[in-house]
Amino acid sequence: MKAENYEHYKAVPKKKSVSVSSRRSVPHSKREDNPEHLLELQIRNRARSQAGVTAKYKKRHRKELPAATRDAIVKMYLDDHVFQRDVAKYFKISP
Repeated sequence: MKAENYEHYKAVPKKKSVSVSSRRSVPHSKREDNPEHLLELQIRNRARSQAGVTAKYKKRHRKELPAATRDAIVKMYLDDHVFQRDVAKYFKISP
């Protein structure tokens, strides 16, 4: 049994050939490739905007917020008594 294992592991494994391919050989996604008909960039931006508070999130300006979000911010601060910094983190805006 040991002799069989020795013969098996003695053989040098063949090296796999690695081909370097550029981005040109990879087909780009199209709007028809996913059910929402969005591009990869749009999907990535949406996921980034919906992600939680991280070190690399981009804060939004107040003019970018819809009226419903502004009303929710006011309600959280005045009615629910949430601190400004917590509201700002939740909605990704500056305090």
